[in-house]
Amino acid sequence: MCLLLLAVVAGGCKTAEPTGRGKICIDVYGRGARDSEAQVFIDGAKECDVSMEKGKGFFLFCAAGQHTVKAEAAGFELYEKKISVKRNTTKWLNVRLKRLDPEEAKPAEKVAEKPAEK
Repeated sequence: MCLLLLAVVAGGCKTAEPTGRGKICIDVYGRGARDSEAQVFIDGAKECDVSMEKGKGFFLFCAAGQHTVKAEAAGFELYEKKISVKRNTTKWLNVRLKRLDPEEAKPAEKVAEKPAEK
């Protein structure tokens, strides 16, 4: 056994302590969201589209350690939070997205420039 481990290290293989896994349960909702969907990202990678009906969340397994969770939906402010997931535990997140001000939610309009008067 010792010889095998020595051969692996000598051969240039990197060995690391297993970090284990934990579970994240996320429920995304917002006032007046009805049948809207939110996109959820973990560490910058899109995980899924999830219904914003309260209680219709999802869960996923991930490596133990620090992660950044983002949730976004049309008409709502972006949610971002750093979390810590411990090995063999469940991290619960109830994400309530806030509605954008109606003026902020409108797409920018182009204003035509008027020619200068002579």
